[in-house]
Amino acid sequence: MMLSVTICWLFLNIALLYAGNYKWMRAMEITAADYSAFALVNVCIYGFAVFVAQSTRSSIREKFMIREERCYDLEDIMCASTCLPCTVAQMARHTANYDDYEAVCCSKTGLPDGVTVKHTSDVKEDEHCFV
Repeated sequence: MMLSVTICWLFLNIALLYAGNYKWMRAMEITAADYSAFALVNVCIYGFAVFVAQSTRSSIREKFMIREERCYDLEDIMCASTCLPCTVAQMARHTANYDDYEAVCCSKTGLPDGVTVKHTSDVKEDEHCFV
């Protein structure tokens, strides 16, 4: 799904940039609507990315019973909106032990085949969630 959203975002940006270039080459005025369309597309995509990261982070915290430490009830949205790449990296580090297992693109769990994921109820406090 994220690949489809990314392709759509790239297509819209390329189309808007091409339209702006077309107007500029024809000595036509580039209006506020042109700038607004470009800004709107990018703000909407950023908002969607923040929403997805916030929702995923909240689900991970709930699944692994992690309490919020700062900004109670707003920690997930604050982390996702202020530093999106850091939030994604934090989620990746928490959900897999990449020292033991190499990440795999386009797999169901993001880990190699044969690596099974334990449920949190089966895991002792000092164990990893992957075998």
